[in-house]
Amino acid sequence: MNRRLIHFLLLPALLCASLAAAAGPSPEAADNAGCEGLLAVVRRSLEEEIVSACPAAAPASISAPAPACAAQQEPLRAIVDFIGQRRAADADECDTLLEVNKRLRSLPPKI
Repeated sequence: MNRRLIHFLLLPALLCASLAAAAGPSPEAADNAGCEGLLAVVRRSLEEEIVSACPAAAPASISAPAPACAAQQEPLRAIVDFIGQRRAADADECDTLLEVNKRLRSLPPKI
């Protein structure tokens, strides 16, 4: 999935979450459930992007060399690892989602 597409998916969801929070108090469990679901979608999208960053089926003449592939995958793996670490620490999913959004926005555009 293109990182720009992730931005289009993530930003409206964060806007909706902030508007819902401003409209009135809601149970924390419901808020976290929404963030948890969106975080799962983002994580799955990142994992798919990691796999597709260097397709194995591409001819050798046009495929990226292994070091270039690893360099493309590294920032995405770091974000996926961050999500896993936060989940293992039982951290707030909404805070994790906000940090993931910041990290995604800091990535260079996909070429």
